[in-house]
Amino acid sequence: GLILRAAISLPLAAVALDETAAMALRTRILAAHAAVGLRDGPDQTAAWQRALRLLSHTSAITSTVASVGQGSSQDGAASSASASAQLTHPLLQGLAIRLLLDAGVSTLEEVAQSMSLHMSSGVEPAQAAAWLDGFLNGNATVLLHDAVVWNLLDAWLSGLGEEHFLRVLPLVRRSFSAFGPGERRDLAQRASQGVKAAPAVAQAADWDTARATQVLPVLRQLMGLSSVTGGA
Repeated sequence: GLILRAAISLPLAAVALDETAAMALRTRILAAHAAVGLRDGPDQTAAWQRALRLLSHTSAITSTVASVGQGSSQDGAASSASASAQLTHPLLQGLAIRLLLDAGVSTLEEVAQSMSLHMSSGVEPAQAAAWLDGFLNGNATVLLHDAVVWNLLDAWLSGLGEEHFLRVLPLVRRSFSAFGPGERRDLAQRASQGVKAAPAVAQAADWDTARATQVLPVLRQLMGLSSVTGGA
């Protein structure tokens, strides 16, 4: 019951916060997320993930916070949240989408779409940097292993004017300072290689099963398995 009430309250608790309050709430969200994982209750986990999904979208605190609780008596919460949906701090939005990605709830395609939205040229640079700080969350894995996310970040930084770049530099530096020495070294090596296209999806090979199985008897004999019969 405690997890359910926290899930219902989370989107509203994230509304109209300054940077200091948003950072304090991030610490509490991370602790709560870890606790929900230890609880390992499917219904509670689903409710918590629905709350994170509401939090991750700029104007997603609409359809009702009551939907998180599946019929709980929170009918008035949605209308009050809807009016303030645009005031959710981008740091918490970035954190929410990262937690959903790590949990396998959000796909890389959804992350790329959200990143493109929050870090587009029309977004105020400080807000974009705050979203990035929440999304990275001290972990460089997604940058090192996903070319789409890497290229989106590269395009955003490259597109900043000198004034905006100087404004967001301390925020970006703070985000990257949370990475370990090995991660920073890998990121520097990745940056030295320039921007690479996202890897193409491999096409299925034109496989002739009947022809391939003809070599199995020879392979068994070479490996000392000549007495073994049946499939490979």
